[in-house]
Amino acid sequence: MKNSLFFKKSAKFILAYSLFILHFSLSYGSILNANFGYSPDSGYCPPIYVSFYDSSAPNATSWLWRFGDGTTSDSENPVHVYYYPGNYTVTHIVSDKFGDIDSVTKINAIKITGTDARFKLSSHKICSGDSVYFSQIANDTNPGEWELGNGQIRVGGNNFWQAYTCVSNSSDPLLTVFQVSLEKKDGNCYAYSDDTILVYPVLNPKITRNGDTLVSSFAVKNQWYYNGKAIDTSSSIIIHNKNGVYTLTQTNDGGCSGTDSFVLYDTLRGTITTSKGAALKNQWVYELVYNASDSVLSPVDSIKTDTGGHYVFYTNDTAVYLVAVPDSANYPNEMGTYYDSALIFQSASVIHPKLGTTVINFNTIGGTNSSGGSFIGGTITICNCKKPGKGQPVPNLRVILVDNNNNPVRQTITNKYGAFAFGSLAKGTYKIWVDYPHFDNSLAPVINLPANTTIKKDLLFLLYPTYLQLDTTTTSINQVANSATNLTVYPNPFTSAITISYTLPQNQNVLLTLTDITGKQIATLANETQNPGQHIYTFDADKYNIPAGMYFIKLVAGNEAIEQKIVRIR
Repeated sequence: MKNSLFFKKSAKFILAYSLFILHFSLSYGSILNANFGYSPDSGYCPPIYVSFYDSSAPNATSWLWRFGDGTTSDSENPVHVYYYPGNYTVTHIVSDKFGDIDSVTKINAIKITGTDARFKLSSHKICSGDSVYFSQIANDTNPGEWELGNGQIRVGGNNFWQAYTCVSNSSDPLLTVFQVSLEKKDGNCYAYSDDTILVYPVLNPKITRNGDTLVSSFAVKNQWYYNGKAIDTSSSIIIHNKNGVYTLTQTNDGGCSGTDSFVLYDTLRGTITTSKGAALKNQWVYELVYNASDSVLSPVDSIKTDTGGHYVFYTNDTAVYLVAVPDSANYPNEMGTYYDSALIFQSASVIHPKLGTTVINFNTIGGTNSSGGSFIGGTITICNCKKPGKGQPVPNLRVILVDNNNNPVRQTITNKYGAFAFGSLAKGTYKIWVDYPHFDNSLAPVINLPANTTIKKDLLFLLYPTYLQLDTTTTSINQVANSATNLTVYPNPFTSAITISYTLPQNQNVLLTLTDITGKQIATLANETQNPGQHIYTFDADKYNIPAGMYFIKLVAGNEAIEQKIVRIR
């Protein structure tokens, strides 16, 4: 009886469950079951084309395929291409119109064999001199052949470093492009892969100053700093004479950078007057630096005074000297003078610019009026202490004639042969000073011109490391020859202005001209009858707007012609 009751209850349950399933199927459809097929399931030597088809039941309406190589498809029955060897796991996800979702994954469903030339680079942009790390993606036994883009071929090697340097084989001067590749062969199977490396130069920026403007050297990304604070990103900045440290950091598209700094210590300004207290008008003033290691005094900047005798230098040097150089045409009795009113460098005062404006005023030294018919001339050579006579001539040396009381009389510059001359001198005793670092002019040679001696020429002076000596073994007293002597031009090379000096032994017709290398006359500096003695001219090349290059100063005095080559630089 109990069993009969159990079966009756069970039959009722089964009937109720069947009715539920029937109601669910009629209302919502059948339960979704994802499945798929494919062909082929393997292949040798990519590319391999594999056809996939959906076999899900009962009725899928949307599909998502994941092919195991990072690619997908939403087609019902896609054809997929495998380009590289490997075992690929495929996942198929389906859904139906009721929103049911099911998926199936088949591990290592597709097996592709063959050779693989894929590789990775540690970086695609580097700075010149840096290295790139090459690594093959497939660790197969086929070594392959690398083309490294710089003319090098490498056989084999799964992982290695390679350095690259900028070369001039690119149309972009700030970038070199290297095309790298890997090629593999396995029987009839061939694989190839390539990539690109961009190599940028390591920047070495240079700040140049143009008046009140600082200019960068390259057209790349700029970052300017003033005393450590970022201020601008343009290619140039206006400094407004503001003292301090200006720093430029430049960075190119490869992330390569470089830095340069410019320190504006001071604005150096002042007024220069003559020995009589008048303004030294429109005359050259030079800023000099002294290198004690090789005893060289070098100009770093120059400027002409204005009509009030004023000058301004914007300097970034920590120790400088100033010298004013009056031309003899406008100031015949004024000597070249260092600060602080020193005739020679040995007596000059060094200037240490500080942050802010430094005012330096000084006056030039006047020469004594000495006129007459006497003459002193000679040659200065470096002492050849192993044998008597002339050594190597000393050109462009400033020679100063002083009287017996060390009062300046005249000054001149030795020519390329080391020669100099002073004319129209009164009788008396004179000394020959030279403007030379570390020189002791207290040992200067003494030249006597007594009443019975008119001329002293062809004198030979020997230049020792610290003093000048008259070589009495070769000195003679002669009459003045009827020719122009000691044509000197300085500085040479020059940037804007040059000084031309020569001495005449007697009244002569003089033609002084400037010509270019073709012989074309550019300027006439003198065309007249001139008195004996020294004559000095200043030629301003900017006035004639002549370009940089080679030119000739030609002096015709009487029947003699002398020519001196000069070079203008920018």
